[in-house]
Amino acid sequence: MESYIRIFWQVRCFDLFRHIHFIFFTSALFLSFDCQPVHFNNTGDRGSKSFYQTQILQCFLERRCGDFIKNISYAGGPYSFVQKVSIAPLIPSLTMEVVSCVSHPALPSGLSIDNQCKISGTPLALQSMTSYTIIASSSDSGSIQGKIEISVNSFSIPATLVSGLYAWYPLDGNMNDMSGNSRHGYFPGGIWPTTSGPSYTLSRFNLPNGTASFNGTNQFFGSDFAPLCHEDFAIALWIYPSVVSNNKIMGYQGATNYNPGITLAVNGAGRAEFNAFWVAGWGNVDGLAGNSSTVVPANVWTHIVYVHNGTTRQGNIWVNGVNEGTTSNFGSYAGCTTGTSPNQWWTGTPLNIGYAYPGGFFTGRMDDIWFFIGRQLNASDISTLMSLP
Repeated sequence: MESYIRIFWQVRCFDLFRHIHFIFFTSALFLSFDCQPVHFNNTGDRGSKSFYQTQILQCFLERRCGDFIKNISYAGGPYSFVQKVSIAPLIPSLTMEVVSCVSHPALPSGLSIDNQCKISGTPLALQSMTSYTIIASSSDSGSIQGKIEISVNSFSIPATLVSGLYAWYPLDGNMNDMSGNSRHGYFPGGIWPTTSGPSYTLSRFNLPNGTASFNGTNQFFGSDFAPLCHEDFAIALWIYPSVVSNNKIMGYQGATNYNPGITLAVNGAGRAEFNAFWVAGWGNVDGLAGNSSTVVPANVWTHIVYVHNGTTRQGNIWVNGVNEGTTSNFGSYAGCTTGTSPNQWWTGTPLNIGYAYPGGFFTGRMDDIWFFIGRQLNASDISTLMSLP
């Protein structure tokens, strides 16, 4: 009896081995000729020996079995992105040809996935680390999937720019100060023209509501930035002027038609200009002024920086990272030249952004306004500012 059982199992094992050997031999034959049948339509004999054989064969040919399990993988994860900073496209490794891809749940706002599962874009909303399942479909209704982990974090001000930072206005849909100092922009009201502030449009990187737009008629806002002539300070921003003659970027004056203090503008010759008038001078005939050597182009983003030296009581104008001009005194009054408490230029609040003496409004767009006090910016600092999103 024992011999009979042994012989029976040997026969059954040999039969099973023969079928498996057939499946692997046939699989290798198909693969060697690059034969990839879409379906084995033998559902009518479900449960039969041939049904299971062909289903196993199909599994191997479609690489769903053994070492050929299909998947999607993204090298280098998990990924931590910065809000409003464009990402380098993430190109996955795929184990079959696909025609469409989707993510569950949906990717963070601003990111998209194409039909080859490439992820790209600019994340707009903050997101804690989240696992996303990416599912890709082939033309024959097959599918593969994989996972990717993504977080979106807020922008951090570079350490080299923290010292002396008074306020930073990204102008991303509002006038908020994002320096952490809560020196938010506001509508001056009172004696100043009625305004609802700037509108908001596409940024330098085509992000929605990423930059402030000024109509040249009644749009501006105020800041309490009020530097003195014997202090180190700096002003930096991007402008996209629609007008390149007498286009007022920002300035201080005690009231409309009053004597102006500091003013930053595109002057009549189309150059970036900084000027201020001394309190003791009166008549706007004594002050300090300087301009860039090149003309600011219309409808092009241009980076403007004014850096003031509290020791020399003069400053420099930078355009697109190049030091292009130095201020000097004009008129008969020496101005802010000596003493620890020297005679000042006209100063106070608000510093109007988008409006300046003599009642001129800015026409165009502004982005990323930075105010520093108690420090100067050097070429490296300015390069850092220009590189920020």
